[in-house]
Amino acid sequence: MSDEVTIFLTDRVDLFAETRPDEMALLDGKVTLTWRAIASRMNDWATRLSALGTVSGTPIGLLTGNSFDGICSMLGILKCGAYPVFLPKHASQLALSAMVDDSGMETCLIDPALLSGLETDKTESISLKTNEQLTDWREDRAFTRPDISAGSNFNCVYSSGTTSRPKGILQSHQLRGAQIESGTLMGIEPGKVSILSTPLDSDTTIVGLVGALGNGAAIVLMEKFSPEGFVELSNIYRTTHTIMVPVQYERILDSFAFTAAPPESIEVSICTGAPLPIHRKGELAKRWPGEILEVYGLTEGGATTLLSLKGQPEKHATVGMAFPGAELRIIDDDGVELSANQVGEIVGRDKHEMTGYTDEEAQSSVHWIAPDGLRFLRTGDLGSLDEDGFLTVQGRKKDMLISGGFNVYPRDIEDVISLQETIRDVAVVGRPDERWGEVPIAFVVLKAPTDLSMLRDTVNAQLSKTQRVADVFAIDEVPRNAGGKADKVGLRRIATKEAGNAK
Repeated sequence: MSDEVTIFLTDRVDLFAETRPDEMALLDGKVTLTWRAIASRMNDWATRLSALGTVSGTPIGLLTGNSFDGICSMLGILKCGAYPVFLPKHASQLALSAMVDDSGMETCLIDPALLSGLETDKTESISLKTNEQLTDWREDRAFTRPDISAGSNFNCVYSSGTTSRPKGILQSHQLRGAQIESGTLMGIEPGKVSILSTPLDSDTTIVGLVGALGNGAAIVLMEKFSPEGFVELSNIYRTTHTIMVPVQYERILDSFAFTAAPPESIEVSICTGAPLPIHRKGELAKRWPGEILEVYGLTEGGATTLLSLKGQPEKHATVGMAFPGAELRIIDDDGVELSANQVGEIVGRDKHEMTGYTDEEAQSSVHWIAPDGLRFLRTGDLGSLDEDGFLTVQGRKKDMLISGGFNVYPRDIEDVISLQETIRDVAVVGRPDERWGEVPIAFVVLKAPTDLSMLRDTVNAQLSKTQRVADVFAIDEVPRNAGGKADKVGLRRIATKEAGNAK
């Protein structure tokens, strides 16, 4: 994409504020904001930040929950030429301080309720207003956005850190502009209503936010997700689009609220962020209203796939084909490209790719250069492509076990366990073993009381010898981040500790 065709989100907000000023743009069940009101608050924040001496290209921290003012301040940061650094509100004080240092921010906008979460003398903190105070804002200010190039930073968002230290990922206006264009492929346009229920610091939410606002659709914002709240708000506002992670879809499917009054207005739903169990794909295809698409991809971009759960049922074991304009390949540990149905690291290239990491050291090993000279982003995920070009993901490369000299992929074991009637959720990790090197350990969330020894024997009868589970532990919930990914680092610690206690 060239600078001439890049769509800038703040320009779109100004356009809709001029052409459709009194139409509702943000709703949450209690407060509503028109396009005019959003633009006014955006310009107010841009003016205030510029008065502080903020210049183009400046990183500004944003620590907030899902709130209208969090969105409006984000737009204001962009309007004055700076870029927001999204800080996870549930991160520890130590982790937040590390992100402050890593990003280089000197100013941070913070929800008053979260002030105690960030204790550092390296930033100047500015409190955000609460939703109840929004009506007190003045709407008579004007601000002209400085020139911003397509390659300028739109935002910095931090990776989940489920397998390593979180990395700061820089994304450009060009990338977000491409995502606005992709939103049109999903039918997002004026008159449509998108419901967002994942945290604002999640790339999943940002993609949904950009796609909706950039195409003139209204947004219903959930401050905190619940299946009942999702169903209620979707039915009240006749929502047409949503983007969520698998665990949210599963909780909604299992709720009485969905069974009693499914939101039939939904036209297109996207499931992303983590693997979706095969049996759940079939259930969603049967019960969920409208089109439902599974999207595989990284916050870093590069490798993105799309699967229609209703249109491609024979491919439910995969995550679909490369997104239009993207290209995927599979490579081994030596960087040699593999053939169809061979498992290796997934690499990809497309226009939805990050600018880079804030950490130059992390940046140095993120690409693979093909023999034909093309540059591909390394995903760190293992998978294979079938003869039709459909991608099957086996999990993170760091999650793979080597047991008795054989590669064992936790995803294969999880798929088998998830088919058991008494299992609500599952995560499999490796545990060090003196005899085999590593053995699989399963953590399960039960729907009903279950004999874990019998469960292990039943599952192992369906697995190969090297895949057989050594232990099964019942837990209340699989620990997951905001993107729905299981915290396998933490689970491996628990598995190793349990083994030590058993000696």
